[in-house]
Amino acid sequence: MNDACGGTLPDISSGGVFTGNTCAAANDYADSCGATRAASPDVVFQLVLTEARDVVIDTAGSAFDAMLFIRHGGAAGCPGTMADRCDDNSAGSGQARIQWNAMPMGTYWVILDGAGAGARGDYVLNVSVADPPAPRNDTCATAAPLGAPGIYAGSTTAATDDHVPSCVTTTGGRDVWYSFTLGGRELVYLDVNDGAAWNSVLEVRRGPCGAAMASVACNDNACGGNRSQWYGVLDRGTYYVVVDGATAADRGGFNLLYQHTVCTAGVEITGSGNYDGTTGGGSARRGSCGGRTAGEDYLWRAMCAPREVTATTCNATTNYDTVLYWVAGSCTDAGTELGCNNDDAACSVNRNRSTLTTTLRQGLNFLSVDGYFGATGDDRVTISGL
Repeated sequence: MNDACGGTLPDISSGGVFTGNTCAAANDYADSCGATRAASPDVVFQLVLTEARDVVIDTAGSAFDAMLFIRHGGAAGCPGTMADRCDDNSAGSGQARIQWNAMPMGTYWVILDGAGAGARGDYVLNVSVADPPAPRNDTCATAAPLGAPGIYAGSTTAATDDHVPSCVTTTGGRDVWYSFTLGGRELVYLDVNDGAAWNSVLEVRRGPCGAAMASVACNDNACGGNRSQWYGVLDRGTYYVVVDGATAADRGGFNLLYQHTVCTAGVEITGSGNYDGTTGGGSARRGSCGGRTAGEDYLWRAMCAPREVTATTCNATTNYDTVLYWVAGSCTDAGTELGCNNDDAACSVNRNRSTLTTTLRQGLNFLSVDGYFGATGDDRVTISGL
């Protein structure tokens, strides 16, 4: 049943010993070890990791010269488009062994092949899937520094419990620690995406490690589920981020999205509706479609997930030639422009107004309301799609 990807594949995610025979199998896949080999039959297994694991796979005990390779990725699924690991003789002459410590979470396909045209017969696939060792950032004293904005992968599975979140009533969840330092007052975004596999808690603390640490913010459930998220403006200084479990049973892998920016003066977009403002001041940024010399103001939105949103100044309240552009991550040049519109030809009020439909990203997104060639005035931005 595991001759190729079309059928139900044996799941080796929990480890164990798997046996079978390749004699009736076809030669479906080419290995990535780099050597030239004659065609030999192969069989496929599925390995699904919900968090990082230490994985060892070998073919010791097989009756022929066996080899292994692992693949993942690709919209079509099995056998994956990305070649991960490949081995021929690491388990002794004629037997393969792949050891992958802290193998990232994801879905993989393990292919057991023969090393030549006559390499076929009874096989033994030995699989060990173990928790990784205790993480280095298991305590406040060993907190992992968060540097540049980005996604930091982690796991609480092998961590100890040395923190009690201030926003839950239960205790016993395992936790890991991070730290970051701000050089001035900044807007910070933190999002623990746990894949909906467990209930995470996120807490931001400040002060020296120990019982006297002050809780700055704490969040248990956000984004419509057990995920945890927090964003807000923090003053200059060093802070600690704790990723914890809501109960003793809650633990697992996660991706921590960390963003920070000096953009603290904008208006938060809390939902669909009208937002009134006035442009002026200097020009800190310009969009790709205009706004070089005019002063702009901005609005911002924290997103749990990508979503298509429309912003428009096509209304009678706006009284100048506007430019709209969305920027992800920061309102400054450090951000990534997602879309820009100068003139909305379909606007019945005045086609020098702007309309922009854009897919916002997870995390911080900034909408600049700018003027074309120095134009300034009063504006009304209507947001829809939230």
